[in-house]
Amino acid sequence: MHHHLLLAITGLLLGRTPMAAQQAEYDIVKGDKVIGRIVALKQERQARTFYAMTSFAQFDLVLRKTIRTNLVTEYEGGQLYFCHTSIRVNNNLRDSSHMAYHHGDWHRYVHPGPGERRQDTATWTTARMYFEEPVDQPTIYVESVLAHCPLIGLGGGRYRLVLPDKSENLYAYRGGVLHEVFVDRTLVDLVFRRR
Repeated sequence: MHHHLLLAITGLLLGRTPMAAQQAEYDIVKGDKVIGRIVALKQERQARTFYAMTSFAQFDLVLRKTIRTNLVTEYEGGQLYFCHTSIRVNNNLRDSSHMAYHHGDWHRYVHPGPGERRQDTATWTTARMYFEEPVDQPTIYVESVLAHCPLIGLGGGRYRLVLPDKSENLYAYRGGVLHEVFVDRTLVDLVFRRR
């Protein structure tokens, strides 16, 4: 289950500093059935902010699929300087991305490649959206595709994020707190609902 991964991430974050992490948990809902869970963590230390998210879900489409995702995003001085994502389906790596500043150079990679060397500047990412409402933000940097994607404010705390493949996620905030994410995907409509 995802608990091992979560413990590893929590240990990684908490091992760096004694300060408590903020945590948010979401059920992954398909139809009226809970099929998984997302755990998001945020940790601040001096000029750095660390985000870690892990999810576990089981789908019964034709054959059962177990999907695990992992996301780590780090900021320094309010600017993104590291992110890594992976998606595993039945324990096989399906997608991954990586962006980091390392030894004076920027490295970017989105599966299946090739890698690039260029800096991406970003203050808003999908990880940050789980802890703050993106008021008046025109774009969000999506870690899984390493790209700035349009964010459309719909009013009433609702925002539509348009991904490069034209699929959309709808984020719904109440009192500045993210309560639901509606995920529009081919064959599967999901809702991430705050626990």
